[in-house]
Amino acid sequence: MCAVVGVCGHKEAAKFSRDGLHTMQHRGQDSVGVAVSDSRDPAVIKHRKGLGVAMHVFPAGGEAINSLVGDCAIGHDRYATAGEPDLLCAQPHVTTCPPLAFACNGDIPPAGYEQARCDLLARASDVELKTRNDGELEANFLAVELRSGKSVPEAVKALMQTFKGAYSAVFLYQGRLYAFR
Repeated sequence: MCAVVGVCGHKEAAKFSRDGLHTMQHRGQDSVGVAVSDSRDPAVIKHRKGLGVAMHVFPAGGEAINSLVGDCAIGHDRYATAGEPDLLCAQPHVTTCPPLAFACNGDIPPAGYEQARCDLLARASDVELKTRNDGELEANFLAVELRSGKSVPEAVKALMQTFKGAYSAVFLYQGRLYAFR
């Protein structure tokens, strides 16, 4: 299950994402997270995650959601299917080189996941995977592809050719929102 949401072009994108996650909380109640980027400072990604549902983790008027200022946001409600129902597996996953935030739902078959994980770790010695979560692997794969000089469409195409399965994804990169499935 899980739910992903993306909002772009509004100064309160995080709040709209939280509201969307609240509406879709039936798709996952293990954890929730929101990440924001601002077109005025696209290299900075702020994010918050918590265990439980959107309105408990991000209450209206609370600091957790008010601190996420930006005009693009993504969010994720999690129903744990790959990885533990803990904060390490909560999405969005954020990378630093390059800065991006990534959230997805769906699953990658175990054999494809294992092969992609081994290939990525062999290819990029600086990647550290802390979980067995599909989203963490996909976020780091995408970051490595972008870091290698590929354009966003080329990096997404490489990801989709590598990860066979059923999934929908959103990500923030350079102050923009992207989605694919």
